[in-house]
Amino acid sequence: MRNSKYYIIPILIVLSVSFISCSSSRNSVPQEKKDDSPKKVLPPAPVPLSPGVARVMAIPLLYNQEDQMQICTLKIEQVTGYGMSTPVLTVGSEVQVQMDMNLDQQQREQFISAKQEARPITMTLQSLAGGITESKAPIWKIVQIGSRPGKN
Repeated sequence: MRNSKYYIIPILIVLSVSFISCSSSRNSVPQEKKDDSPKKVLPPAPVPLSPGVARVMAIPLLYNQEDQMQICTLKIEQVTGYGMSTPVLTVGSEVQVQMDMNLDQQQREQFISAKQEARPITMTLQSLAGGITESKAPIWKIVQIGSRPGKN
């Protein structure tokens, strides 16, 4: 028993040294790397359109007042977005639309100016019918002229 006492102390010293030598020589707190590259900023996601709504670039061709409704004919130049369940608009086609009575005067003036100059203008159209109808009534309504109310 007396000899075992002498073996315990060297064994403890060897174990202590081995534990110390196995530890990392680096600092335990990681240092942050400096990144001098410019940060990439993603553009904001476009606002989704409501169901039954399409955003188009179209040239106003005709503008008529019929029985308390303003009926317009548009030539679709480009479709820039659709909401869910929206009927398809074909580029190059002529579409008869109804102008919303709630459009402000500035939007109406933008429409008339685009018609006179035969230039495309951004419009938001809302589908009025769920399917093909036999009546001559338009199945689309202009609910906004310009990219935002009052702007093009």
